[in-house]
Amino acid sequence: MNGYIFRAFDEKQNYMAYQGTPDLETLYSFMFHFGNSKNIMLYSGFDDSFGAKIFDGDIITTHKNYNYYVKFEKGSFYCYHLTHYDIDGTPLRWGLLSRAFELLSKNGGHIDEIKVIDNIHENKLNLYKKS
Repeated sequence: MNGYIFRAFDEKQNYMAYQGTPDLETLYSFMFHFGNSKNIMLYSGFDDSFGAKIFDGDIITTHKNYNYYVKFEKGSFYCYHLTHYDIDGTPLRWGLLSRAFELLSKNGGHIDEIKVIDNIHENKLNLYKKS
């Protein structure tokens, strides 16, 4: 990954904005317009089988139709279950996004078994339940 790539969801316009070429000028402009947004998402450095970049907040699916949302926390990207919950009712954390790609390659799987299908902000498929 060359530099940081961001996107932001504008709730007022129901619009996902993507940062252009990751240079200082576009980053400054992007942060000027969206810096106060709570919905800024960082690119994870991983792409799915169609070349879609996987960002914080994306909902991904695996070949076995397990759905997870990706969350950036404590300096890493984690996958959280969309249908399994901890005792306190919070989504159950599966593990690191990087680990999902490692497991696929070790078990003879292919990266095309991980696909971005939605994100928690647009939630077009209504998979993510906001708490």
